[in-house]
Amino acid sequence: MIVSQRSLSRHKPDTVVKFIVKFITSILLLLLLASCGPANYSEVRQMGYTYTALAEPENKIGQNVGAYGASYNSQREANNYAMRTCRNYYSNCVMTYEGSRYVYVSQAEKNKKILNESLANAVSKAKNECKDLGFVDGSKEYADCNLKLSSLYKEEALEQQKIMLAEQQAELAKRQANAAKAQALAAQKQAAESQRRNSNALMQQGMKMLSGACTLGIDC
Repeated sequence: MIVSQRSLSRHKPDTVVKFIVKFITSILLLLLLASCGPANYSEVRQMGYTYTALAEPENKIGQNVGAYGASYNSQREANNYAMRTCRNYYSNCVMTYEGSRYVYVSQAEKNKKILNESLANAVSKAKNECKDLGFVDGSKEYADCNLKLSSLYKEEALEQQKIMLAEQQAELAKRQANAAKAQALAAQKQAAESQRRNSNALMQQGMKMLSGACTLGIDC
């Protein structure tokens, strides 16, 4: 498709204007949330935004220590603001609210749902395979086939669950290690900055003493 220069000139300003408006809106939103400092998520929801969201560290849900997000454009944008801000301070942020709707589901609940679905699929798979093998539903042979295959597939589902839990534990340990590393680096940086300030203060004190501007132990 060929687009004429005239067509481009007609549409490009609209695109630029929309981008500028969206950019300014985003900046104002961030400044507003940072400066006004709503005390809690309820106050954020009363600020007039179309979409709001709350992200919190998973081990501190309900303690009012998360991050808020708000947007006039989409729920996804509000969620992104909340998660991005929360992750600046915590390594285990989860989405807990979208507007007034509580959306958090614990990992344990997710795992339970996955296991139940896997077990149900194991039973269904066993029944279908027994029928495919020619056993008649209701017969003793079908019952034996169903018992053996469903037991086998349930064992496979349980093993898969164990593997998934192990992977989740490994990922959690990795996140915790990264968080600990980040905290250690921040502490080192803070210590280095403190040492730098102390060194500068000593140098300034020494220069004053050399210039006669002060006397050690008296005014220096």
